[in-house]
Amino acid sequence: MKGFVGVVLVVIGAIVLGLLLLSGLRFGIPSGQPSSLPFLPTAIPAQAISKEEYWEYFSAITFHKAGNKDSSAPLERWTKSPVTIELTGEINDEVIANLDSIIEAFNVISKTVKLERIEHLGDLIIHFVSRDEMLAKRGRGEEQILGWAHINTDSSCTIGSADIYLQNQVKDRDYALHSSLVHELSHALGFEGHDYGKRGCNALTSIACAPLLTYTPYDTFAIKVLYNSGIPLCSSETEAKIYLDLHWPQ
Repeated sequence: MKGFVGVVLVVIGAIVLGLLLLSGLRFGIPSGQPSSLPFLPTAIPAQAISKEEYWEYFSAITFHKAGNKDSSAPLERWTKSPVTIELTGEINDEVIANLDSIIEAFNVISKTVKLERIEHLGDLIIHFVSRDEMLAKRGRGEEQILGWAHINTDSSCTIGSADIYLQNQVKDRDYALHSSLVHELSHALGFEGHDYGKRGCNALTSIACAPLLTYTPYDTFAIKVLYNSGIPLCSSETEAKIYLDLHWPQ
């Protein structure tokens, strides 16, 4: 009898371990993510998200500038591939490892535009600077922010270059470093807004809303729409909604 109970316990333990491993895969932990990083799982599984919620998120981060939910902007994105990324300032191995894991995660999702880290003359430059220098570059006194991004576009709404400024202090902890990088990099890739959706920014639903370490189903959807669906550059919010009704990404 004791032997039978032991076998049952072993089987139950194996099932529980299997479920935990599957859970990690479903939450999309990026391969290559440094093992020292903590991970905040997606609060809402992909199958529980409606089309309306997906659209609401994409609209908020694509057509409305960060800090101004009432603003309106056309759809903008990079069209060249690869988009090269350069690091400047006081760079260490942790910075490089974190950036490389984000690049890998994005490249798995995006089919038309890939990212690549290079040493010099990058299209997108990530500057690690002092707090005072970052605020001076921004030109506004929002002292609580850790970083910000600026993109340059042409008349066709194509992003040609971008700069990200991050305070040196984000390197003190892996969590702040990785979450700041993935958040600001998303701004530089064309998602300039924050999530002003009905859920609010208290829910752990997206990197535009909370300090998460990897892409959630909301973010994956947004990348697929902007970079895989063929949605026209310079589309207005209304035009994009009409296009997506006919070309909903899978």
